[in-house]
Amino acid sequence: MKKINFIGLIVAMLIFASCNENKGSNAPVTEKDENVLQKTDTLAMSKDTLNVRIMSDIQEEILKRKVEIAAEALSVIAETRNLVWLINAGDTLQAIDKGHKLIGKLEVLLTKDPSLALLPVDATYRAEDVVTDLETVKEVVKAAEEAMDDEYYQAARNLLE
Repeated sequence: MKKINFIGLIVAMLIFASCNENKGSNAPVTEKDENVLQKTDTLAMSKDTLNVRIMSDIQEEILKRKVEIAAEALSVIAETRNLVWLINAGDTLQAIDKGHKLIGKLEVLLTKDPSLALLPVDATYRAEDVVTDLETVKEVVKAAEEAMDDEYYQAARNLLE
C-alpha cells in the first residue's frame, strides 16, 4: 500500500510539474515577463528633431488643405459664370436659388480661410511690340512727363500707350 501511495504521490508531482511548465495564457506573470513588457521612454531621435518633423508635417497638411479650399473656391466662382448664363437665358428663379447656394458656399470658405478674399480669379497678359527708334521713345516719354506735370493724366496715358 505504501508503494501505491508513493507512486501516486510521484504521479501527482509529475502532473503538477508538467502543468507548471506549460506556460499558456493562464500562467502567472513572473518578474522576467514584467521586465519584457515595460515600455521604454527613449526616442530614436532627439526632441528637437521630433518637433521639427511634427511641424513640417503640420505645415504640409495646412498647405494641402489650403489648396483644396482654394480649388473649391475657384469652382464656386466658375459656377457663378454659369449663373450669368442662366440669367441671360431668362431662368431667373433657378439663377436666384443657385446664387443663394453659391453665396453660402463662399461664406463658409471665407470663414475657413479669410485670405481667399484676395485669391486671384483671372489674369490676363498683353504684350505689344513697338517698332520705333530711341529718339522717338525719348520724345514721347518727355511729352508724357510734361502732361503728368500739368495733371493731364489721360493725355499722358494715351501718349504712353
